[in-house]
Amino acid sequence: MTLRKEDGAAEGFSLVDLELAHLLTKGAPHPQGGVALAAALASRQRRVGHPCLLLEEWAGREHGLLGRESAHGALSMPGTCPNLEDWLAELRESGVVAHEGNGGAPQPLVLEAGRLYLQRMHAAEGRVAQALLFRMRPLEPPAGLAELLERVAPQDGDPLQRQAVEAVFQRPFHVLTGGPGTGKTSTVGRMLAVALALEPGLRIRLAAPTGKAAARLQEALGESLGWLPQELRQALSTLPRASTLHRLLHEAPPLDWLVVDEASMVDLGLMDRVLAFLPPHARLLLVGDADQLASVDAGAVLHHVVEGLAGRRVDEGGAPTPMVTTLMASRRFGQDSAIGRLALAVRTGDGEAAMAALRGGGEVEWIQRGDARSGVAFSEALRKGLDPFIKAGSAAEALAALDTFRTICGRRSGPQGVEAVNSWCRRQFQESGMGSFSPVLIRVNDHVLGLANGDSGVREHAPGTGKFHFHTGDTQALSLDEAQVPPHDEAWAITVHQSQGSEADELLLVLPEEASPLLCRELLYTGLTRARKKLVLVASEAALRQALGNVTRRSSGLAGKLQVAFAAAEGEC
Repeated sequence: MTLRKEDGAAEGFSLVDLELAHLLTKGAPHPQGGVALAAALASRQRRVGHPCLLLEEWAGREHGLLGRESAHGALSMPGTCPNLEDWLAELRESGVVAHEGNGGAPQPLVLEAGRLYLQRMHAAEGRVAQALLFRMRPLEPPAGLAELLERVAPQDGDPLQRQAVEAVFQRPFHVLTGGPGTGKTSTVGRMLAVALALEPGLRIRLAAPTGKAAARLQEALGESLGWLPQELRQALSTLPRASTLHRLLHEAPPLDWLVVDEASMVDLGLMDRVLAFLPPHARLLLVGDADQLASVDAGAVLHHVVEGLAGRRVDEGGAPTPMVTTLMASRRFGQDSAIGRLALAVRTGDGEAAMAALRGGGEVEWIQRGDARSGVAFSEALRKGLDPFIKAGSAAEALAALDTFRTICGRRSGPQGVEAVNSWCRRQFQESGMGSFSPVLIRVNDHVLGLANGDSGVREHAPGTGKFHFHTGDTQALSLDEAQVPPHDEAWAITVHQSQGSEADELLLVLPEEASPLLCRELLYTGLTRARKKLVLVASEAALRQALGNVTRRSSGLAGKLQVAFAAAEGEC
């Protein structure tokens, strides 16, 4: 078949994907349809979040491209992906693919263990793996650690918290993961309290991928430390405020410890930059929920690191040291919590338990799409949730209302997507003159103003003002004229991705229809766990069951690289 570039774009291939395929096969001495197809697929996979193309998954499959004959700019490709053996042979003989057989000479594409990478993605993945492995070297536990452990993580407390605090002093890298309310931030506080007690002059920084996540980390850390002895609590209060990772990289401060919260949102490229910036002696702690949605850009670093290292322990002559600690007991959701039961059912893919939690009432309300009253119920839920925001008499009240209620949607466009909900709210409230404010969301990082991608704010509509107001972590809100505000979006509703790192007392979660390819377990789990006290879920039963059964796994070699290297270090291979 012959594919025109404009035809490919309509079938999910961008012009960039097809230009790459055209460039790599232009002037080839013999037809290279399999190479062109593989190059275009690898480029498309990167755009949708996969660092590489797993050839075995695509071999023999229909790739969905419906080409048309064209005399100019056409790409000849097979109608289906070649079988694996023939495809690998064609790639190895193409002259544009680096592989073990040709010594790994630099080429635009890299073939490794049945995975095809764009060269840039392969290099980033290799650097991340090597940097993490370097930080798994053993360290001598500091003198006085045992005594401090008894003060901040006693034997009769949570054994997993104690394990994590102890492990972080035995190697310069550790992963702390767990679901909502399992005590991740409290455990981080214990670690840092011990670190500062042992070495008061440590340069410690806390960071997260978004401004909202950084602010939430700062707030949660302060809330979780009331039980600490006064001198330890005082030491923690002197730490610099949590910032975004992008701001940290921009400032490039000297540091000895780096704590990265909401690490599930960190893509491969950003993790590569963070590890390149981190001094060789510095400790790195990744914190997050590995079951949440992965980053918007390519990679699922936290998930693949956990996959590669979970259960791995190294015995250095004493107690085995774990590389990953997974906290289990939720302190936010008790055994009687409907949200907690639903979150557990979704995380484990238990469809019947999920339906039981949804139908059981309590703090979970299910508006079944397609029901005769679903549209009315949805509108009523929006009106009720936004009522405090609409009635806000000041910017401070409006900003506070944003933390009590949020509407998040599984998709941006389409019925009851972000754009539709924003349009409805604009007509109902802003254009009808109800309320003095509308919510906005910052789309870029602005280091001068101290605003970051993901920061929430409000726009004031009172005559003669036109002001925008934001919380930046200080006690006073930041007020700006319209001309000063970085690019931003209307935010009566936001996407599930945009909601990561934030929470709300009450949450209205709207899932796409069952036909949407966006429906997956991670989307549902991430969305519902933004709720603290009440969840209203708008979805059909078919959409819910599809989401529960669809687990997203991004193609990557990172977990395998860590497993092989770790096994070699243990003498297993």
